[in-house]
Amino acid sequence: MAEILTTELQLRLGQLLLSDKLIKISEDEAVYHQIEIADGTTDFSVDLGGVTTPNTLYVESDQDISFRRAVGGTIIAVDANGFDLSWGTTFTSLLLSNASGSTANVKVLITGT
Repeated sequence: MAEILTTELQLRLGQLLLSDKLIKISEDEAVYHQIEIADGTTDFSVDLGGVTTPNTLYVESDQDISFRRAVGGTIIAVDANGFDLSWGTTFTSLLLSNASGSTANVKVLITGT
């Protein structure tokens, strides 16, 4: 298994450090996309790039966007200049939507086995 993604996670309440963990996610397969999503786009389907069982997802955007990990799935919002990182839940598709008023520059990392 190749180590695809390493990230540090800190939880703080004001200046109080609640948790300082190093999270390592090891996967066999990965695909990375940089995508421009036009304003008004609904359910743009992102290519899973041959990742057989996608279960880790990173989505970053410079505009307010939303995404779903399956047709009819829960809508997850990503604020402008924000990101969403999730792992441990297999998904079957990735659908991006943009109603921000501007073109969104979106970075997507999908990993799995």
